[in-house]
Amino acid sequence: MTLTLTILLAIALVAFAIATDKRHKRLRRRLARAERREMELLHTIKPLYVANAQARLRERAVTPRMPVEFRSQFGEDILLDALFDGQESGFFIEVGAYDGYTFAVTYALESQGWTGLLIEPVPSLHAKAQARRPAARVVNAALSRKGSTGTAKFTHILGDGSDGYDASSYLEDPGARGFSKRPPKTNVEHVEVPLTTMDDLLADHSGPIDVVVIDVEGGELALLDGFDLERFKPRAILIEDHNLGSDTEILSCLTRRGYVHVCWLAYNRLMIHKDDSALIQRAQQVSQHTATAKTAG
Repeated sequence: MTLTLTILLAIALVAFAIATDKRHKRLRRRLARAERREMELLHTIKPLYVANAQARLRERAVTPRMPVEFRSQFGEDILLDALFDGQESGFFIEVGAYDGYTFAVTYALESQGWTGLLIEPVPSLHAKAQARRPAARVVNAALSRKGSTGTAKFTHILGDGSDGYDASSYLEDPGARGFSKRPPKTNVEHVEVPLTTMDDLLADHSGPIDVVVIDVEGGELALLDGFDLERFKPRAILIEDHNLGSDTEILSCLTRRGYVHVCWLAYNRLMIHKDDSALIQRAQQVSQHTATAKTAG
């Protein structure tokens, strides 16, 4: 079912134009000021997407695997739903899956028939994700550079308990230069977690990978070093970039490996493989109706 222009225009209020020539601090202030409005808008439009997805499933006489919900923080799952336009099945990867539900980007895809791979380093959260996401392979690990094995110290930020969400946990990467969004380290625990690479996790994988979602709080370049994109060639990558374009390393890394920047959504870059012309065209059509269409890198 084609998404209506009205819903696409609603996405415009969620997305932000982030041009690379803007100052980093100014962009972060803009995001912070608008966050409350975003949450209110998402609360309004998510039921429209649920109804749309349920209608698609009824047309196919398919029962959802689990209740259809759009769970992401900034509307990332809404963007992907529009991008893949009701694709009946597919394969996703979400790194930094948390409990598989809270702010989950790929939950809505799985509920509608997709399968995939979830990676979460914190053992207690991995167990919750494993219970919540029956059609996904859920791995307890942190991902890093090629050759990474054994275990590593993972910093789990516990939060203040106000909303039960302990975000921004991370694996320290001595080689990283970029900014990582990290709150004051006043309430943390250090967890010894398995350390591996994306390549190792995908060693036996066959078939296309439709989308990879990466939320690793500053460990993006290390993860990408251990991910053979030329071999696995995911169609789309949605990657957090808390530098907001002020440091071009993530963009340069993915561009060298065949990906085209299409748009921003909050802190997330949407990158599409240059050979997937149909998906690039679809992404451009979707982003036309959003403020994100103004940015090109």
